[in-house]
Amino acid sequence: MSKKVIEPSRVLVNGDMSQATLVSASSVVKYMDNVSYQAVYSGTASGTFDVEVSHDGVNWSALGLLIPVSAGSPQFIDINQTGAAHIRFKYTKAAGTGTLNVTVTAKEI
Repeated sequence: MSKKVIEPSRVLVNGDMSQATLVSASSVVKYMDNVSYQAVYSGTASGTFDVEVSHDGVNWSALGLLIPVSAGSPQFIDINQTGAAHIRFKYTKAAGTGTLNVTVTAKEI
């Protein structure tokens, strides 16, 4: 039996970081063990990145990672052994402007 994977794919393209929040498209990760995001951004934006999870794809809970945007681009977020069925990426603005692109990948081990 072959293992499940999500090949690297963009879930947020040219996001305007002057917005209060940006939320990526969600990914179905049911039965996946490892999920990762790469956020590439430019400009003067500051704020935080987080990951939200859900079992039903409607009600979302933040993981509370709160990774500072000012830490430099790109940012890589690795989620190991998630039990969630759905996952998405979130940016919350503090100040400034910029452009954000986010890629996701996942695999079953």
